Amino acid sequence: MGVLILKSNKSFLQIEFAIVLLLFLIIFFFIFTQMSDIKDLSHRRKMYIELENDAKDLCFLLSKTEGVPNNWEKNVSKLKTLGLFNISSGELSSSKINTLKALNYSFLYNRTKISNFYLEIKGLNNNTNYLNYGYNTNRTHSSNYNCYSYYNNEIVKLEVITWS
Repeated sequence: MGVLILKSNKSFLQIEFAIVLLLFLIIFFFIFTQMSDIKDLSHRRKMYIELENDAKDLCFLLSKTEGVPNNWEKNVSKLKTLGLFNISSGELSSSKINTLKALNYSFLYNRTKISNFYLEIKGLNNNTNYLNYGYNTNRTHSSNYNCYSYYNNEIVKLEVITWS
């Protein structure tokens, strides 16, 4: 009889150990998946902040600077930094906007290393669309930024969308 009780206690301990091990594995799996989700969210947030900063920087660059060289629209082969502003007139340059319209997207990337963006310049008074440039895509990881300037004596909105 004593041997029988010992055997049942041993099998009971094996079952108890298996249950504890199973619970441990379930808890470990849950914690591991939660940590992976947190890491993924952190990565996405960091990528979104970078895209947002790229959109802000590009919007500022286009709306507030003349570019390098400042007369790049006359000889696009010398273009180093894109800018659409004309300091002497205090508004966006129509010659630079027209030159940008004619530029190939890959050429611009090769000259300036600006990629994955879309630019729209639209008048606020009469909703005139002055420029659509780049690829307007519906990507999951994208950011847009709006800034304002003057063009043809009216306030215009520059919308820049960047994506990865």
